[in-house]
Amino acid sequence: MLISGVVILYHPDPQEIIRNIHSYIDYVDILIIFDNSYSSPDLIKKIKAESSKIIFIQNEGNEGIAKPLNKALEMVIDKSLWLLTMDQDSYFEPAQASAFFNSFNKLFFHAENVAVLCPNHSDRAESSIINDDYEQVDKAITSGSVVNTRICSQLKGFEEKLFIDYVDFEYCYRCIMSGYKIIRFSNIYLNHTIGVKRQAGYFSVFKKSNRSIHSPFRVYFMVRNFLYVSKKYKRHLPEEIKQRKKELSVILKNNILFSGQFFRVLIAIIKGYLHFKQNKFSS
Repeated sequence: MLISGVVILYHPDPQEIIRNIHSYIDYVDILIIFDNSYSSPDLIKKIKAESSKIIFIQNEGNEGIAKPLNKALEMVIDKSLWLLTMDQDSYFEPAQASAFFNSFNKLFFHAENVAVLCPNHSDRAESSIINDDYEQVDKAITSGSVVNTRICSQLKGFEEKLFIDYVDFEYCYRCIMSGYKIIRFSNIYLNHTIGVKRQAGYFSVFKKSNRSIHSPFRVYFMVRNFLYVSKKYKRHLPEEIKQRKKELSVILKNNILFSGQFFRVLIAIIKGYLHFKQNKFSS
């Protein structure tokens, strides 16, 4: 086995998850699926029936992202050179999938200094040009990335104390600090949406635009984990951390003003800050 895959479920949409798995199952030797949410027996049966490649594992509860990723790494480290990591709500269009895996195999499969390789990401993965142009970047999100298992094992895997948000960024920063590269294909795309898109404008008067809305639960982890990552890497990657801070500021503003859960979001922000200061990282 040379490429394994992993996807982590949390209350997945039954039709969506089957479609998404179909978009990449042909490109991996095995697909490990961890369920964090006790999906219905009918859905589990349908997922298992999709392919003999699928290994379905029911977690005892919500284990987040980092711990299942490390479990998958342990399962495949002696069998696979690369691990494809996917979100449950992401998928490749057929032409994009073919281009991504063909270009990866041609250019980077045997690259010893590449820790993570990823596609570009879009709400609608459409591109008039599909080619294998690529660039070196500072980060890659979990979904659609192929992770070098040897390097990941050497660096002790993903940071489980973060649970969810910034798990992928923290790992990429650690790779860069260790001298490895993060590569992104510029014109190959994965369908990926961050948060729930909502049309909203100030005072419902000014022009409305799409804004990403997250649950207060996610906001808490975003705040706490960003502060952790910022403290750890801002001296080494100042521009990258500065950009992530600006990005988080926009997310927090949108969630405070447009989520309809002002006080719950505010409490989540305060709690995330306090738990970081207290070094409290239990999930």
